[in-house]
Amino acid sequence: MRIIVGVSAAIWSTVHLIVGYNAAVIASSVVGHASLIFAIYSECFGFNAALYLFASYEIFTNTRKLLLPF
Repeated sequence: MRIIVGVSAAIWSTVHLIVGYNAAVIASSVVGHASLIFAIYSECFGFNAALYLFASYEIFTNTRKLLLPF
């Protein structure tokens, strides 16, 4: 079960990195210029991806020091 959850967290992290970057790029190309809103949107997805990457590490190593809920 630990392996399935760890792999799922790593995949979720990768998906959020891809979606966050692409959403900001597509939105700025539609509007015609980069905006702070798109940067914040992209950083929100990036922060979420980093949290899931840490969660994946914690689950694989079974340390549970960085993220207490896991």
